[in-house]
Formats: sequence, C-alpha cells, structure tokens
Amino acid sequence: MPDDTNPAQEATNPTQTTPNTPASPVDPAAELEALKAKYERAQQDLTKFRTRADEVEAARKAADEKALAEADATKRAELLTAKVAELEKSQADALAKATAAERRAALTGKVIDPAAALKLLDDARHLDGDGNLDVEKILADYPFLAPKAAGAAPSTPGAGGTLNGKSATLTGLQERLDKARSREERIALQDEILKHRKG
Repeated sequence: MPDDTNPAQEATNPTQTTPNTPASPVDPAAELEALKAKYERAQQDLTKFRTRADEVEAARKAADEKALAEADATKRAELLTAKVAELEKSQADALAKATAAERRAALTGKVIDPAAALKLLDDARHLDGDGNLDVEKILADYPFLAPKAAGAAPSTPGAGGTLNGKSATLTGLQERLDKARSREERIALQDEILKHRKG
C-alpha cells in the first residue's frame, strides 16, 4: 500500500510541541491588590487632570472677562476723549462768536461797515495791549470805513455826488484794491467799490 503522507507537507507543517515549563502559580489576592493600586493611581491622575482643566478654563474665562472690561474701558475713554474735543470746539466757537459780537458792537457807529472792518481787522496792528479794538488805527489804515457826517459838504472840489468826485473815489479805491495785502481787505474794498458804483 502506498504511503499517503507527503514528505513536503510534513516539512511545512511541523508538529507543535508544547514547552515543558511549568506554569507559575498566580496569587489572585496579590493580583487584585496590584490592580486596585493601579486603579487608585489612575483615579488620582484623573482628578489632577480634571482639576488642572478646571483651572485652565477658569483662567481663560478670567482673561476673556478682563479683555472685555479693558476693551469697554478703552471704548469709554475714546468716547470721552471725543466728547471733550467736541466740547472744546463748541467752547472755542462760542468764544469766537462772542468776541466777534463785542467787536462789531464796538465798531457800530464808528465805521460805516462794521462787518467789512472786522474782515480787515489785523489783531497785531488793530488791537491794544488789552485786546480791545483801536478804532483810530483801523480808520488810519482804512479811511474809507470812516462814517460821513450827515449833510456835511464835501471837503474836496468835485467830490460827493458829482461824477468827477465819484470817479475819483472809485479810482482811489481801485488803487487801494491793487495794493491790498490780504484777501479780507480785497473783499472789503470790492464791496466798497460796488457800493459806490450803485450809489
């Protein structure tokens, strides 16, 4: 009878042999104690991690609240700064209007056109040491602003209502306009020229 076992198959499938080492006896009580110790250490580590996570979260919330409070404080400071600037501007505008009104009142009756005189006003030359208007200096620099006396006769021949007088006045005003030093002075002189041409 032929042998059914294949020698190649036997070579590839070696027979399993178990080692003859004896199994060490396991003490269940000692193993249980070791597992309990590991569990307690794991619980302690978990508690530490949770505590640390809570501390980190609390610190993050505190930092967020502080940043929000500082942002609110910064925004309030910006708003207050803007309000102060607005109030200072309003105060400066009110002071400028009050000063202009005082000066206009001081010029009323002393010059023919207080508004034109204010436009020509040069603080360095036309104010005294106390900041008050010096009307004489204004009229010396701008004699065309001097009021004419009612019913007074013209001081120069041909002046007044005649064409020669009107043309001489216009010529004088035109010459002064050509020599004007500031924009305000030119505007006032142009206004005066227009008044003379219409009148």
